Amino acid sequence: MFGENPDEQEIDEEEKSRSFAHKKVWQRFLIVLAGPLFNFLFSIFLFFMVFALVGLPTSVDTTRIGKVTAGSPAEKAGVLAGDIIREINGHRAGSWMDVLTGVKSSEGREVEVKLERGGEWLF
Repeated sequence: MFGENPDEQEIDEEEKSRSFAHKKVWQRFLIVLAGPLFNFLFSIFLFFMVFALVGLPTSVDTTRIGKVTAGSPAEKAGVLAGDIIREINGHRAGSWMDVLTGVKSSEGREVEVKLERGGEWLF
């Protein structure tokens, strides 16, 4: 900023009104505050703009299988893309966290999974 460094060359009297070092304390405070304040307000503006343009996520947490990798244990067990995991190890699976918890708690043992395919339950 012009006049910020007091070690710079001498400032003419008519330019002192533009000089940062020659502003009143409250004016310097406002100048220094303006940058962080603008960053804060701009981030709030961006936050609202993202939700105004994109909206809230509409996906529902589901246990529907999106893709089955070739050669995976799921493929060997007959799981198809579009199947829905309804139970794992006898516990209801309403979210992927339920599925992950069920697999993790099996500690490497065989996992019993009940699927829904086309409205029918598969065991």
